[in-house]
Amino acid sequence: MSEIVITKITVVDADGQRTSHSRRYVLSKSDLEEYRESIVQNGNDVDHILFVYEEVGDD
Repeated sequence: MSEIVITKITVVDADGQRTSHSRRYVLSKSDLEEYRESIVQNGNDVDHILFVYEEVGDD
C-alpha cells in the first residue's frame, strides 16, 4: 500500500487566519481523508486544510 509523509499542515479558519504545523506524519494514502476529518472535528471554524506531503512506496 502506498504511504505518504506529511511534512506541513496549514489550517485556515473562516476568517482567513492560518495556523501551520511542521511535523512528519506517515500515513497510508487511504487514511488521509480520515485524518483530515479528525482535524476538522477538533478545530474551531476550519475552512480548509493544506497538506504538504510526498508519496513513498508503491501500491
